[in-house]
Amino acid sequence: MATTTNLPLGATTRRPLQRFVYASVGVICLGLGGLGVVVPGLPTVIFWIIAAACFGRSCPALQQWIYRRPRIGPVIELFVTQRKITRVSKQRALIGMWFGMLISSLILVTLDRPLWIVAIIVACGAGVTWWITRGIETAEPV
Repeated sequence: MATTTNLPLGATTRRPLQRFVYASVGVICLGLGGLGVVVPGLPTVIFWIIAAACFGRSCPALQQWIYRRPRIGPVIELFVTQRKITRVSKQRALIGMWFGMLISSLILVTLDRPLWIVAIIVACGAGVTWWITRGIETAEPV
């Protein structure tokens, strides 16, 4: 029976199938993040964080390509390597998230959907807000 080991973040796996899976997920997330640049409401950063983490295990050159992207690359690298977010990035994430939830809630109320759905959205937003403000260390600006 094969044993599994936890690789340190950024360590490329030697198993070809695992590298293929990581690379495939990375390419899909990179594409979804790219769509998020032009499609309102579709996130970019979270998909590129996942892509960078996957490429770190499969194709470090693509991970470095993401890190070299102007404005967004250093923020992604900071999170992937140190699990930190700058204060400005936290503020932008929270504003964007709450704005999206406000729009979604208004649409649901306008369409006469049950209010418990809106309550679930707000509860999820509160949980994510707590995690971003308390669970992730704030870094100095990059």
